[in-house]
Amino acid sequence: MAPEVFRDFNKNPDRDRACTTAADIFSFGVVVTEVHTYNEQYAAQGNASNVVDMVHARRLCPKLQPNCPASLKKLVCVAYDPTKRPTAQAIVRYLVKHMLENADELDRDAFDDTINDKDDDLAPEPIVVNNLQSPRQSRSFASCP
Repeated sequence: MAPEVFRDFNKNPDRDRACTTAADIFSFGVVVTEVHTYNEQYAAQGNASNVVDMVHARRLCPKLQPNCPASLKKLVCVAYDPTKRPTAQAIVRYLVKHMLENADELDRDAFDDTINDKDDDLAPEPIVVNNLQSPRQSRSFASCP
């Protein structure tokens, strides 16, 4: 979970916190590290409360293997500042571009519509909050061990 989702949790645990696309991108970055390392990133930190405290205090960040390729490191979008994370569209453009450059067996025509430009930038774009009235209820961390 992105650090901003935890913000002020202890002050108002029942408050409806908006999850932004930037928070989803943070989660994507954590998944990328888990796929790369074959490990659940925060499992060794103990209970959920410890993880929340460490992420919120900026003392916990996903770790990559030393041999991680630079192209993969760019996809680990776990900046603590949500405005520093790329958009999903930028990630898709980046992935498609690198797939086309590195895999001759792919059908390049199938990806033509996906690539709008030659932009290889994963620079962040403005955050859009589009699910303030989420129908789902997250479970409370108070019930975690």
